[in-house]
Amino acid sequence: MFEAYVHNTEQIEKLSFFPSRQMTKKQYVDFLHTNTQQIHKLCRENIRILSEEILPTLEKIEQQPAENIPEFVSFAQSLLSSSQSFDREVNYRTHLALLQYARRLGDLDLLIQQLYYCGVGYYYYMRDRKSSVIEGQFTIYSENEYFREGAEWFPRWREISRPETMDFIIRCCANRAADFNVSQHLSLANKHSDILTEIIENISDPELRQCFPTLPWEQYLLILHQNRTTGLGFVREGVENQQLIDRIVTSSEYVYNVQKQGGFVSPRWVYTLYTSYYHRGDITIHQLLDRFQELYSRRSVTDYSDNGIWENVILPAIILEYYWLATRRANPETALSLQQSRRQAEPELVNSLLEYTRAFSNAGCEPALIRSICDVLISLSNLDNVTFKDLALRLVMQRHAPTYIHSQMVAQIAAAFAEALVRRQPERFAGIVGVSDRKEILSRTGEICRTVRNAGLFHDIGKLMCLETVTVYNRRLFDAEFEIIRNHPLGGYQMLSGDPATEMYAQSALMHHRFYDGSKGYPDLPEDFVRDPKLDVLTDLITVADSMDAATDYIGRSYSDGISFEKLVEEYQDGYDTRYAGYVVDLLDDPVLTEQLRKILDSGRIELYIECYQRFQRELETHQKADTGSQQ
Repeated sequence: MFEAYVHNTEQIEKLSFFPSRQMTKKQYVDFLHTNTQQIHKLCRENIRILSEEILPTLEKIEQQPAENIPEFVSFAQSLLSSSQSFDREVNYRTHLALLQYARRLGDLDLLIQQLYYCGVGYYYYMRDRKSSVIEGQFTIYSENEYFREGAEWFPRWREISRPETMDFIIRCCANRAADFNVSQHLSLANKHSDILTEIIENISDPELRQCFPTLPWEQYLLILHQNRTTGLGFVREGVENQQLIDRIVTSSEYVYNVQKQGGFVSPRWVYTLYTSYYHRGDITIHQLLDRFQELYSRRSVTDYSDNGIWENVILPAIILEYYWLATRRANPETALSLQQSRRQAEPELVNSLLEYTRAFSNAGCEPALIRSICDVLISLSNLDNVTFKDLALRLVMQRHAPTYIHSQMVAQIAAAFAEALVRRQPERFAGIVGVSDRKEILSRTGEICRTVRNAGLFHDIGKLMCLETVTVYNRRLFDAEFEIIRNHPLGGYQMLSGDPATEMYAQSALMHHRFYDGSKGYPDLPEDFVRDPKLDVLTDLITVADSMDAATDYIGRSYSDGISFEKLVEEYQDGYDTRYAGYVVDLLDDPVLTEQLRKILDSGRIELYIECYQRFQRELETHQKADTGSQQ
């Protein structure tokens, strides 16, 4: 059962990508239909294997003989270590079952191993929940009990016989510190630093090292010092804590010197070293910015390694952030000079970043990286020459084709409904266009439809913050994963409301999964949210359009074949003035609208997939030419 599940997951992963070979439109449509059928078949098989074999077996794992346990461990690891068979939730559930088994058997080595792996699973789960919305609306803080329990074995290391088990204890100690790396709270930042400092001192014990001579002690020290520099983010906010800063400098120097002895210093550690010097007062802001520019000038725009991504994506945001921080803290004359320098640097930095992100689809970009890019672009949306509207649309289009296609479909469907509603009840849009005269509203039908279309394009922008969960194609989502997805409207709301160019669309992004009568739906509304009645029409249109595309999508939802248009109309009637706005549902008696909707649903989705495939081919060709040119 394990091999079949992993194999199916790998196949679904492969079938979900655009083909690299050139195809005509007809060939690609045939390819798309064939792949969709295969994905649906494999997904249904995975759902059966999970519900009938894997999950029941995990629930009764204590009945398994000891010789079978390594197979469970291997299965769990195959779902996390291989990007081709990635299923973090099943991995986590398997390790939880193994932990339960180890406790009942009293197997110390298996217990500590599984505490570590459960800690990793819990970390990802909590990280996804925290990052599925923007900071401030869904704050979670909870110490990782698995890492904590594993770390508690360190003082008892003399009871450990296997080096592998001691290795897991040290990993638990190091990872436990991550719970306290919260930049908003100085006490937690200090706790993080204190824990790492204690571990650094403890693993220098000669007796410990002599007992486990095969363990990579110097590598542990390097990683621990690297982790201790993460407090730099807190220092950047202007907190003056000399002990914290001194520790960061010490660890930065340690990592820098180790890498220098190895013959290559990673750009991010050059950045870390000189930034720590700046915050300790050893160098000026101008010297720091000069060092940043020197690092940036040495980047390669075709390097998609971790270092390349850092130089091309993270470093530009760091440079602009330090311009801003320095301007805020400088005297008026220096602040003016820094502000002018920042404005000169912005266009090149932002444009280079966006050009670099275009090629990620051909470079195996992970969803976690996409979220990091999204964080960077959100931070750049406050710049004078950049709007989040432009950045967000480009990012969705470039980074996640299914969300882009769904958003385009919702935009087209909602605009069709809007055009019909203008003909029937133009007064519904009085608040949108700022006029009440019926004729004037009718004369601005094009403007109204463009506004509604934009609301559709932006309604799911919050999914960029939880793509690891959105991109689970190999089975149905578990409840815990669905809870993460349920927060994407909050993330979209906060992204869109932060920019004047998109704040009009924030309310519909927040409320498009809530019932029209307010009785059900998700998410819970923020305490400070004040509904604008003038924008209700956008929410009502997007809600219907979103459900229409989702219900009829037979390509993008691997576990569903979609339903017919007629069946969907029945569902709208059943949800009249409860789930859906009755005045929008009434429009479905308009034959012009229904014909337009059928056309969008019948051919619009396929045309969008063709558009994305052709864009992928153009990007692939450009990428290959760039590679050829760099080799010459």
